[in-house]
Amino acid sequence: MPKGIPVKLNDEQKQFIQKNHLLLRYGEMSRILGINEASIIKYTNELCKKGILPPKPFSKNWTKNEEEKLVNLINSKDVSNDELEICFDHSMSSILYKISSLRKKGLIRSDFIIHSCDIYKKYRNTEISNWNDSEVDLLKNNVQYKTLLELCDMLKKGTLDVLCQIRKLLPCTICSNAYHTIFDFSEREDFYLIERINLDSKEQIMNQIPHKTWKQIRKRVKLFGINRKKSSKDISNIELLMKNFLKKFEISYEYQKEIIYGNYSYWVDFYLGKNIIIETMGDYWHGNDIVYEKLNDIQKSKKEHDIKRNKILSDLGYRIFYFWEYDLKNNIYDCENKLQFIKTLIGDKHD
Repeated sequence: MPKGIPVKLNDEQKQFIQKNHLLLRYGEMSRILGINEASIIKYTNELCKKGILPPKPFSKNWTKNEEEKLVNLINSKDVSNDELEICFDHSMSSILYKISSLRKKGLIRSDFIIHSCDIYKKYRNTEISNWNDSEVDLLKNNVQYKTLLELCDMLKKGTLDVLCQIRKLLPCTICSNAYHTIFDFSEREDFYLIERINLDSKEQIMNQIPHKTWKQIRKRVKLFGINRKKSSKDISNIELLMKNFLKKFEISYEYQKEIIYGNYSYWVDFYLGKNIIIETMGDYWHGNDIVYEKLNDIQKSKKEHDIKRNKILSDLGYRIFYFWEYDLKNNIYDCENKLQFIKTLIGDKHD
């Protein structure tokens, strides 16, 4: 249940909630407006019952065909979290829950591990090339049987280039089941996202593509090997706490810095210079042992990913300091001591 007793909202707050009902989460609206979530939920529920606002979308149920496709995909090869998100019109949390459920039924191989990496970075080239007849024939002969990544590998072309060529072949060409959501976006929308995803605000992007949810848009740009950088409106509560701490200690930083590793990249919360990084860790998603005695499958998977990620960044020469949500809210003295120590490491100069 949301914390707090519902309070009376003013007209400005009501207008903001109505405008951002489908764009922002309750927690984000609560932080921006400075009121508790209970007030926002009560108001939106009243409007939804009257038919003034549409209900917020919930996770869809899995169909039998989707379950079979997931089982076949996982049992045939190792896949990354990005591949799973692109192939299924479900959130990553929903996919992980479904994998856990299928594993308990013995339908998924026991040694399966999700590889958390931006596999589409390899195909980030967004140029449209001239296709010769042999390349077009090769695409026609394989589009029904191969996934988008396999086609990109075969043709040595980027995802956008291959998609644009497939569009030209439709509707006379039968596509593989792997393309069930690929053509929900127009070519104009694809080019807009590639150019503006990190320049326009979330609201501007949603206005340009009103028939899609934010989750679908985020998945779409991943297909082109692009990650949307967090804006000030996307920042989490604990990142906001850390920003305030850094401001208090007069420590400058680069927020959401990209670190390249081969074909992949990692985004770190706060880069302070001199290869020093600060990461803020949500208690639930990163599995804080102090808060949760027993971790679920999602937390275990995330913890394994965090360990691998830490090793890669450490091997690259970065020193990482972790701040847990619990400590940022309850052990302020310890956090400030740690920040004081970090400040002595970076000194006055930054890389």
